[in-house]
Amino acid sequence: MKRLILILALCLTPAVGHAQNALEWAAGGMGRIVQPLRPAAAERRAVEPRGAIQTMIAEHVSARIGSQWVSTALRIAKIESGFRCNARNGRAVGIFQNTRPEAFGVSRAAALTCEGGIRAGVAHMARCIAMGARTPSQQMTCHNTGNPFARGRVERAYRVALSGG
Repeated sequence: MKRLILILALCLTPAVGHAQNALEWAAGGMGRIVQPLRPAAAERRAVEPRGAIQTMIAEHVSARIGSQWVSTALRIAKIESGFRCNARNGRAVGIFQNTRPEAFGVSRAAALTCEGGIRAGVAHMARCIAMGARTPSQQMTCHNTGNPFARGRVERAYRVALSGG
């Protein structure tokens, strides 16, 4: 096949001076536009270092609802997304896996960034505090169910975290 392409390229160029151009044309894919290779999945995703994300969460939580909620926020982010800012799971998006980030003034697209996802998650925590969450377990229950006083509806990952595991 390669010989056929080479012969065809040489026949299409009448002058000897164009033989080099014909060879380059054949070697270059006969005029096809070659798309550059897509970067690997790891390169496509802008991955923040875990420590930097934890620091961002701590700063947002301390500024908005108080430093006493930092460890709770970090546990929620670890359970929900493993500290991945662009996490998606069904309707839930972002590091805190909010199903309706728009309710907290953050678009769905922005919630997939570290900054936007953290803003939506901390705003949700503030709403839980306004609803009466006073302990880490109430805050985690509220984040998971929407109600700080819900009974029996908490997902297994939260039950394990709430039991101290």
